[in-house]
Amino acid sequence: MTGAQIWGFVGGVSLLLLGIVGIILKVFYKGKTSLGIELLKHWTLFDSLMTIFLLLGTGILISGLISLALSEVEEETRYLLCSVGTLFTLIGALNLFIKITLRLRSPKK
Repeated sequence: MTGAQIWGFVGGVSLLLLGIVGIILKVFYKGKTSLGIELLKHWTLFDSLMTIFLLLGTGILISGLISLALSEVEEETRYLLCSVGTLFTLIGALNLFIKITLRLRSPKK
């Protein structure tokens, strides 16, 4: 496997895990909006930046995964797209995961 394929695999797995966490939260809360409202009450500029990282990283990662199938894209470009997309996605997802975890553990007022 090349470096781009490894990063693409790691990125694909991270997107899959992100989707699984989203589904678990949706099933666990059964459509309750209280968690989302609580998160938005304490939303900061840093959280907005991390969300942009997550969305940007996801877009770059998907571009990288598509480029793995195209032979006319250079190996370095594939590697760059997959690695940068994976890193951005993981940074943004980690921030949101920490924020949700802290919100779930804090006592309700």
